[in-house]
Order: sequence, then structure tokens, then C-alpha cells
Amino acid sequence: LGPRWEFFQAIRDGRSSIITGQIDHFTKNGIQMKDGKHVEADLVMLATGMNLQSNFPFSTIKVSS
Repeated sequence: LGPRWEFFQAIRDGRSSIITGQIDHFTKNGIQMKDGKHVEADLVMLATGMNLQSNFPFSTIKVSS
């Protein structure tokens, strides 16, 4: 399927996740969210206006906030 599908496969396998919310600041090991939650992260992708559609592949992604 190619490299672009590896992202979705990593989410389905539980090796990666999508977390939404407001970032307070970056830390040495991840990000501190404004709600007080700390998210450990190796890689952070920032996006605005991302619409999670109800069709594949987005229908298989669990989103945390």
C-alpha cells in the first residue's frame, strides 16, 4: 500500500495515537496539555482543521482528548 498507509497501520496496531487538545508547552519527553495531562511523545505532528471522517481509514482511529 505504500508509506502513507504505514501511519494508519501504526494507529490500528496501537503503536501510534492521535490526541487532540490545547498544548500548554513542550517538555523534554513530550507535551504538557492545558488540561494538565502530560503526553509522552517521540514525534509530534501539529495540524489545524483536521476533520476525522466517518469513512475508512478514519473510521478505525480512536481519538483521545
